Amino acid sequence: MISVKKTKGNIRIATISSKNLVGCAQENLENHINWIKKAIASGAQFVGFPECSLTGYTKQKNDALSIKGKKIDVISNIAKQSKIYISVGLIEKRHKNYFNSHVVVGPMGLIGAMRKINLTPGERIFLASGKDLPIFNIGTVKLGITICSDSRCFENYRILAYNGAEIIFAPFATQDNPVAKDEKSQKASTFENVDYLRKHFASECCIYFVACNNAGKFKKNNKEEKIYNFSSGAFVINPNGKVINRSRIRDNKEVMIVTDLDLNCVELKRKKSFFFNYFKASFYYGSKINKLNKLARLTPD
Repeated sequence: MISVKKTKGNIRIATISSKNLVGCAQENLENHINWIKKAIASGAQFVGFPECSLTGYTKQKNDALSIKGKKIDVISNIAKQSKIYISVGLIEKRHKNYFNSHVVVGPMGLIGAMRKINLTPGERIFLASGKDLPIFNIGTVKLGITICSDSRCFENYRILAYNGAEIIFAPFATQDNPVAKDEKSQKASTFENVDYLRKHFASECCIYFVACNNAGKFKKNNKEEKIYNFSSGAFVINPNGKVINRSRIRDNKEVMIVTDLDLNCVELKRKKSFFFNYFKASFYYGSKINKLNKLARLTPD
């Protein structure tokens, strides 16, 4: 039987659906700073941005950044000064490899990064897959991250939950359906309606599921051969599988939602859940439960 530690009350989170320009990292950084200021004014303790938010959803290696570079330092310094936690996305250059990564910084500086595991066909052309599902300490709360397509894999939720995650943050770069024949079909395909699957995952794993998507429609340019039409949006699902907050926007614009999460809800759900307590996770996932049962930390260069 899994033991459940007593949780620590509430945490206020801000999830931001931002417009992230390809090849314009400095402009994206300035936009991040503006949104972070708004989140701080709202009293948020954790601020989350979408997939590839600093670099834009790019397929160009020249746009990649280091998680130990100056732009992450700027975000990190804001987190230190404001005593909050911030998570941003980027195409990361690390040694000779490139990753779709999400970085977490906090009052003590750079904490670590989640690197996307389940890459799309287009991403596999130039990106390497991550190999870990780290747990991040954000204050007294344990956070896991599933980047876009990683959040379709139930195994990720379960491994993170059994390694202590109370919140799973999911940054997306999801587009409107380009083949939708009418407005009704288009709305049914938008980001905010992917929650049918996550409701079940959140309930089964007794976690909060927090998601935000890229915003904006981008035309073809010299760098990208494809039009991107990101549907914007953000939502939060509680451990009972109920959507407790969501944006109400359908026109690709930027938006922020602020939500208070009661971590006692996670504790109570896990105590009451027969299946969560008696499921033999080690039989199915073996060393991944023990191996990944550690706080995220930087891998030495």
